[in-house]
Amino acid sequence: MTALPDFAIEFNRLGGIEPAVGAEYNPLNERAIRAIEARVGGSLPTSYRRFLTTYGASLFCETVFFRPNKPFPRKYSKNNRGTITTLLGQQHPRFPKAKHIDILHTIEVLQETLPEGLVPIGDDGGGDKICMWIAKKPYGGIVLWDHENRGQSGDGFYPVDASFDEWIRSMTVD
Repeated sequence: MTALPDFAIEFNRLGGIEPAVGAEYNPLNERAIRAIEARVGGSLPTSYRRFLTTYGASLFCETVFFRPNKPFPRKYSKNNRGTITTLLGQQHPRFPKAKHIDILHTIEVLQETLPEGLVPIGDDGGGDKICMWIAKKPYGGIVLWDHENRGQSGDGFYPVDASFDEWIRSMTVD
């Protein structure tokens, strides 16, 4: 079993993260995590739970890239990499209009097209979502959901990494 990542070290390596809104992080409590799990019908992996209970919704301070384990289709990315700008969490009580950072709100908005057991965990800043499988195999697997190819051949889902840990470790900055 691989050790859980030290998020502080990993995020520092990537130029840092900051709260998605406000000056302080808004970590999720156990009740909020159970609400997400109940909504999608599965359990969140340990390391992702730890991220949510430590930080919550966060923005990367630098442009962060990742490469998928299996190459993206050329129509999606000619250089075979994606970007991540936001890691989702929960709505901040002092910023009620910032619903776009909330996992449950994102699930609600996407409910007509979001497959069962898939949790949106991030955003690339251009409309594509980074998601995690929690109610089907591969459990904890990370996929990119290309919003321009939803409902088409392959449904616009591109495998990225086997787990949240591996995905964080694989991220780079230019």
